[in-house]
Amino acid sequence: NEGTPVSLIEAMAAGVPIVSTGVGGVSDLLQGGQLGTIVPPRDRQALTAAMIEALTTPNRQRLHAAQHHALTTYGEARLLKDVRTLYLELLERKGFVPAPEAEVL
Repeated sequence: NEGTPVSLIEAMAAGVPIVSTGVGGVSDLLQGGQLGTIVPPRDRQALTAAMIEALTTPNRQRLHAAQHHALTTYGEARLLKDVRTLYLELLERKGFVPAPEAEVL
């Protein structure tokens, strides 16, 4: 059970169609179905139909939106910014204040 399935984020970033059951954080990740198809758990017919639809007639606009969302929300720039912010906050708590505009690699 994975709250935010990394495989879906990777698929979004790769620009491939997504079909998933609506479990865990899938609905939030796929913005209620705007960025991929969500089917009910244990519904084989719905899953099969959604997969066939995604493979035969992919929604290019949806794929582009999902890719953009994944790259901006989960991309390296955001990760680096978040890690930098975390380290600066931890340093401040310990009494170390970096010089203004200090560059962190």
